[in-house]
Amino acid sequence: MRTQTAPRSPERGSATVLAAGVLGALATLFLAAALVGAVAVARNQAQTAADLAAVAGAQELMAGRSEAEVCSRAARFVVANDARMHRCQIAGRSRASAATVLIEVGRPVLAGTPWVATASGRAGLVPRQP
Repeated sequence: MRTQTAPRSPERGSATVLAAGVLGALATLFLAAALVGAVAVARNQAQTAADLAAVAGAQELMAGRSEAEVCSRAARFVVANDARMHRCQIAGRSRASAATVLIEVGRPVLAGTPWVATASGRAGLVPRQP
């Protein structure tokens, strides 16, 4: 004796396709959130490297070191923070103006990508009031 089976619905398996689509959308959303987080972290790390390098350079500046020595010391702090220094500049070395060290750095957002988070730091001497 044969048993009768119900005819197949044309929508059979549509829940599987829908579930796969929802999982794909969620995975994309999570990857985008992770990338935004990586950008924020890289930006903060670049800012930290720039600020520390500027303070280190300002200390050298206060000790009367040359521009090359100031930038060399700043570069050591930049490298220690896994960043690259793009510019080191000393502004105003006269007694009348505040001498400042400006550092610009870049840090990769994700390894293997061309994206770089950049930041700048400034530190220096405050002019004396007569």
